[in-house]
Amino acid sequence: MKVIVGGCSVSDSFANDPGLDVVYGQILANRLGANYVHHAATTGSNHRIWRKVTQMVMNNEITDINMMPPVNEVITKNDIVIIQYTNLSRQEYFSLNVPKASRIAHDWSESYDRDDAGNIIRFKLDSHNIPDKNKHEKKFFELKEKYFTSNKFDEERFEYNHFLFHNLMVSKGIKIVYLVSPNRPLYNYNWDYRHLFNKNGELLVTLLEDNDSRLRVQDDGSIDEYHFGKQGHKYVATVLEDFIKEKGWQ
Repeated sequence: MKVIVGGCSVSDSFANDPGLDVVYGQILANRLGANYVHHAATTGSNHRIWRKVTQMVMNNEITDINMMPPVNEVITKNDIVIIQYTNLSRQEYFSLNVPKASRIAHDWSESYDRDDAGNIIRFKLDSHNIPDKNKHEKKFFELKEKYFTSNKFDEERFEYNHFLFHNLMVSKGIKIVYLVSPNRPLYNYNWDYRHLFNKNGELLVTLLEDNDSRLRVQDDGSIDEYHFGKQGHKYVATVLEDFIKEKGWQ
């Protein structure tokens, strides 16, 4: 059994502890005696979530013994998928490597060793104002935000991409839940869009933390309006654990 989490930095952690033991997905997996697969990333987009999780479903269709993927790269009916959707405007793009130029927001694990060697970079609003980063990517992101971004179109694309994704999971008999909350920090990311992913019998787990600031205290003692701290991750793991046991998924 595996627990797979797809999300942005809300499902990730900025704690100083090594590894991922402080994120709610790993805490939950430990409690359930399951393996954990982490597909949450800072500046991560819904498109990244769909890409990463769908690839795991596709891997389960591989029958060639010489191409069989590792177990942790496959989703089966025995696994549980938790999706934490993020802001709809976020996207991901391929960016060529430029000598002596750094990345804006990228994943080195997704670098490409080809003639067009580069990385997948992550767009979010105002990311072109990040200082001291790749000038080509900053210019591209500035143009993208100013001239090529539409809230209405982002909503439309999100709705039909979610429809395709969710019904794929249902067709494969995969257990999947979606995290939402009317409170911070998750409120900042998907609460206003939940009507776009609640039309096909989706199971939504609502976090009712009542804006408890203690759940957002970071390692340095600051309160982060946009991310959980250690206590917040433990809280989310407990809510999900109760939900999973109630459903009899364990």
